[in-house]
Amino acid sequence: MINSYNIIDYGAVAGDKSAQTAAIQKAIDDADRNHGTVVIPSGIFVTGTLDIKGANICLCKGAVLLASPKREDYRNIGYLHCEFGETVSLLYSLGHSRIKLYGEGTIDLGGRYFFDFDTYNLPSEYKDNFNEAQKLEATALCKWRPNQSIFFANCTDVSVEGVTILDAPCWTMTFSECERVRVESIVNIGHPRIPNNDGIHVTACRGVIIHGCDIESADDCVAVSSITNWSRPCEDIIISDCRFKSFSKAIVLGYSHSIVRNVTITNCQIRESNRGLCVMPAARTGYVGNVAVSNLYIDTRVRAGNWWGNGEPIFIYSLPHTTYDHIDFGDELSQRNFKVTAEDIVLSGIVCASENAAGVVGTDGNIRGVTLRDITIKRKPSDNIGIKGHTFDTSPAKPLGVEIADDVCLYVSGAEAVVENLRGRGVDGESARIVYAQA
Repeated sequence: MINSYNIIDYGAVAGDKSAQTAAIQKAIDDADRNHGTVVIPSGIFVTGTLDIKGANICLCKGAVLLASPKREDYRNIGYLHCEFGETVSLLYSLGHSRIKLYGEGTIDLGGRYFFDFDTYNLPSEYKDNFNEAQKLEATALCKWRPNQSIFFANCTDVSVEGVTILDAPCWTMTFSECERVRVESIVNIGHPRIPNNDGIHVTACRGVIIHGCDIESADDCVAVSSITNWSRPCEDIIISDCRFKSFSKAIVLGYSHSIVRNVTITNCQIRESNRGLCVMPAARTGYVGNVAVSNLYIDTRVRAGNWWGNGEPIFIYSLPHTTYDHIDFGDELSQRNFKVTAEDIVLSGIVCASENAAGVVGTDGNIRGVTLRDITIKRKPSDNIGIKGHTFDTSPAKPLGVEIADDVCLYVSGAEAVVENLRGRGVDGESARIVYAQA
């Protein structure tokens, strides 16, 4: 390997329980200066925060880069995140190009070190009704955690290939305002009770390919938004040939004031997820458009606890969001008044086995040009759907206040939607109906 920098040569010791941060960082610094590759050989290497700059990182077979359990081994990276404030990462790169993180090794982000799994964060309004099995699906609590485990901001030509990523304490891998990103054939498994451990979050980026990945997380498997820069669109995104499992939303496009456009999703399997595919721009200030979704299998299962979603296989909704009402984002957002916030969305060739109906719910016709073609929705019984009620979860908007009956496969309100060849079965196995309601 030309210009390779083995961390062993810099004093890193496999199996040592103390953090090897300084030795690994020195190898990264040399690799960055010489456009080289840092080699992490077989063995377990504990580390704190690392600035990977513009270096390539190769995790050899049997290599484990293990996050330190000690808070003092982490530091703020100098990036202010809209949702989490001061950003604390294990691996990060700010403003660099031609970065590759690859190999057959493992990055263990150590989320278990920061959470108390003997505690249960139960929704206050119905916590007294939880049985023991439902408590085990509720989020755990922590006092502190790294909040952006693997973080790339303002980078170009970034590639993550082949690695296994485990147990994130918060967002697993984030790309913020990056261009030309490829995530290929990774395995990403998060703890099922850790909140916010999104698998891949793509925000305000252009030109992203996510292919052949296997992601299991408590929170979103893949989220596409503009949460780190509301004024910059997230666009030209391809998600293909992946498998997802989530206690929340498997795939979500848009959130609050995000602008998301030009998205292709194809040949993916979503299993045992609280919600399958979700499109959720805020009314007036958000936008999602030009989306093509095809050849998906979606299986939903409602989880108890503070998770978004209530068994919807497909949910496209644009209602007023309240999450950031207390924050002044300046003139650009205050002047937004989009009449249409979701449009030109085509879904075809999708088979669903779900604990709730699909939904398209807008406000004053702000959703238009939605086509659902060749869709099969088979409703199935649910142990947990009654916790939130037999309705849709419209968080972070106000509750919809509409009951979705067991014989409904699709509910449409306040939106323009064309339905072609939709086949539905209710919970009892009889043919299910489509409900068109008033806005």
